Amino acid sequence: MKGGLKNMFNFKKIASVLTSAVMLSSTIGFAAAASYPMPFVDGGTADAAVVYGANAAISDVTAAIDVQQKLGNLVSSGGGGSDAAVAGEAVGLFTSSSPLFLNNTIKTVRDTLSASDLPIVLADGTFEGASSIQFTQRLYPGSNQIDFAKQPSDSDDPQIGISLGTNALSNYLYNATVSFDSVVNFTHADSIGEDLDLFGQKFTVGAATTTTKLVLFRSAEKVNLDSDNPTVDVTVDGSVYTIELVSSSDEDATIKVTDSSGASEQKTVAEAASKKIQGLEVSVDTADETSFKLAASVSVGSNRITIQDGVAIKEGTDEDIVDGTNVKFYQTNGTATSSTNLIGKIEFQVAAKDSQTDAIVPGNLYEDPIFGGVKVDFAGVSLPIDSSAREEFIIKNSGNDKMVFTMKSHDGSEDKTITWVHNNSNSMVLADNDKDLFVVDEMRLVNQSGFVILANDKEGGLYEVTQITNSSSSTASDDSITLRNVFTGDSNSYKADSEGTVTVSDQQGKTYTITYFGASTSSNSKAMQVRVNYPESSGNAQIYFPTIKTSLGAKASFYQPTTTPNLSLWDGTNAVTQFDFPDGDGYTSITSIARDNPTGYWNFTTGGSTVNQLETNATDGAKSFTVSIGQLTYNVTSSGSMDVVKVYLTSPEGGNIVRPAIVFFEEKDDSSNYEAFIASLDAGYDGDSAGIGVSDIIRSWGSDNDLGNEIRLESDNDLYQDMDFWGTLFELNKGDSDQTTARISYPDNQLEAQIFIAEESASITPGSASSGSGGQVMIVKDSEVTSVAGKNLFVVGGSCINTAAAKILGSDSPLCTTDFTDATGVGPTQYIIKSVVSPYSDDKTALLVAGYEAADTKNAVDKATEGVATDTGTEKVYPELAA
Repeated sequence: MKGGLKNMFNFKKIASVLTSAVMLSSTIGFAAAASYPMPFVDGGTADAAVVYGANAAISDVTAAIDVQQKLGNLVSSGGGGSDAAVAGEAVGLFTSSSPLFLNNTIKTVRDTLSASDLPIVLADGTFEGASSIQFTQRLYPGSNQIDFAKQPSDSDDPQIGISLGTNALSNYLYNATVSFDSVVNFTHADSIGEDLDLFGQKFTVGAATTTTKLVLFRSAEKVNLDSDNPTVDVTVDGSVYTIELVSSSDEDATIKVTDSSGASEQKTVAEAASKKIQGLEVSVDTADETSFKLAASVSVGSNRITIQDGVAIKEGTDEDIVDGTNVKFYQTNGTATSSTNLIGKIEFQVAAKDSQTDAIVPGNLYEDPIFGGVKVDFAGVSLPIDSSAREEFIIKNSGNDKMVFTMKSHDGSEDKTITWVHNNSNSMVLADNDKDLFVVDEMRLVNQSGFVILANDKEGGLYEVTQITNSSSSTASDDSITLRNVFTGDSNSYKADSEGTVTVSDQQGKTYTITYFGASTSSNSKAMQVRVNYPESSGNAQIYFPTIKTSLGAKASFYQPTTTPNLSLWDGTNAVTQFDFPDGDGYTSITSIARDNPTGYWNFTTGGSTVNQLETNATDGAKSFTVSIGQLTYNVTSSGSMDVVKVYLTSPEGGNIVRPAIVFFEEKDDSSNYEAFIASLDAGYDGDSAGIGVSDIIRSWGSDNDLGNEIRLESDNDLYQDMDFWGTLFELNKGDSDQTTARISYPDNQLEAQIFIAEESASITPGSASSGSGGQVMIVKDSEVTSVAGKNLFVVGGSCINTAAAKILGSDSPLCTTDFTDATGVGPTQYIIKSVVSPYSDDKTALLVAGYEAADTKNAVDKATEGVATDTGTEKVYPELAA
């Protein structure tokens, strides 16, 4: 069986590069004694293009990509994503304003491609049969989803990919359609032997075509042979063959094929039939024998395909089925037909050939199994899973009764690990290693050595109150408070402005008012306490679970079920009127909180107008209401105590979260939402052997099953991974049966998939999450060098296969073998690095990096990127041979 995803050579791996095909003008002056990477990248600014030969060895292409990547990494970083670099005919299934994201289908942005997108592959044409009939070609991407799963096979670890089906009719990757202006009769004598250009490939209608089967020959040559002129040379797919008429009758002909090596084979082929002879498909269109002459009309091609309505494509004389294909015939009015003499439209549908190859993963492609001139290329994603540009959060146990958390904050210089949960058989609380508590609601009393978040919905930080000084002096400035930023380690002391009040104005971009209580003479340091008033709330509004911005812009919030202070005395004096909860982009509020009658009843307004009356002193949890806060939901319940309520975060999977957790908010996504995920904990230490650990990572992005839930890795059975639509990777390590740990890998921007449909020969290298403010380094074939004539050129490969290299050496035609040696002095095992004024622009440099053989060119590139001189007029041959 044949077809579907190709392996080995056709399953190409494409290197990731951090560059763009967009050409940004930039002129850089450079001084004498320049060396690589100048003048290509100077001071973080790029003014360069890498040029490789269109027909070069794959090692030259790989080396060129390597140079592009290395230069791209030197470009000054900046915002925004870079485009992929494309050489050849290709169209992205996305646009700059409408990217493709995880969980999208490949047709989400572009559902139809035409000649305006792919002028060669989808060119309009004319078929010259019984009459001239024009046709158009279209390609319709399928509903295949970009997901995270075990793919391409169930034995692979989970990864991002385009999920393919194996049924080309019901779940095609794309539908390639040719539509004729009027009905074509392919069985007509005038149709036989005529060319038909389909999807970038030339075919010839074979004489074996019947009323139900359309037979086409790829790259076919039609020749007429007779006893006076029995032989002819033909070129098929770049190779020369000699076709000879050995004999013929009125029913068949014996044809001999000889290839360029002299090997030959002959077979007798019936009229209107074909056979494979010496690697070629040979069709005898007509055969004739008279007393005067033997004759035959023959079509010779590289491949034969048989097209029939409702079934898979068949290949070769033996009609081997091409798995993962399907064909549909239609008349011009759209009515289905099975007859080749009533063709108005043909649909070609393709899918995976089997369940072991039913996905395209980044860096790989699907090559069309029917025409071979089209491919779906998954060039890459904007920030790969293993990229060091992601940030990681680690949540794990420390012993049996504590949890630690590692992250880098927005104001930190490195990852910091802190203890955030302390557990014993009686309770589990937000606290450090010494059981000093984390306070997560505004104006609650914080003990000396306790922890508080200085809230700022754009920044925020976790601070330890390390010292509270309340002297017996009547001078306010003798009193002070010392705060330590937990994630940076920086400590600052603040003197009181007035008795009992300190103003902190140099932290997290806000000004905080802190009141302090307790006498310094107290023997109990825990009796020293403070309250922090957040500037982002006003009046008697109270903020719950404030956030801390991470290094890449996510926000982390420490959560635990929280029992409010007395609602009438929330700050020790006043009644609370509003609860504010972070929503990823500020706060969402429960407003108009007020006491109602009878005693113990309070009103809470949600959604701007819904009044929820709650009997606070009802049995614990007996009365409650919920409120949506961004993509999360909170539950406010009765506590069993007068004028006191409990606040719970509810799980997106249902039920209250009853133990401490860390809530993470992602940045604004393509739907303008700030989605969240929650690292929740298990029941924890039982006082004996069981230890505390991570229970789950719960996503607000719909069901856990949308992109796979806790997929076990084949390479490590202790690890389980899943991913949300932002592209955040969640990994649980269950190697310890009762203490699971978590690793979270977060990308700065929502993950974008760079998927192209292209001609088979197109070269595509992926863009990145950050293209840099210093421009881009381009990569082009030598045939496209004029498009980058205004840039400094890094030319990879010798003058035999790279016309730009020949131009540098002063020739307008290829210089091969001895001609190359005469022009450069380069012999076997050697290479040259030569810098000249660019032959395409007088104020730019062209650097030739070329070897005698392909392997020598690779060595040349390695040498050049070590830092060779690039001043114009410099050249050197390596390695220097002994005299």
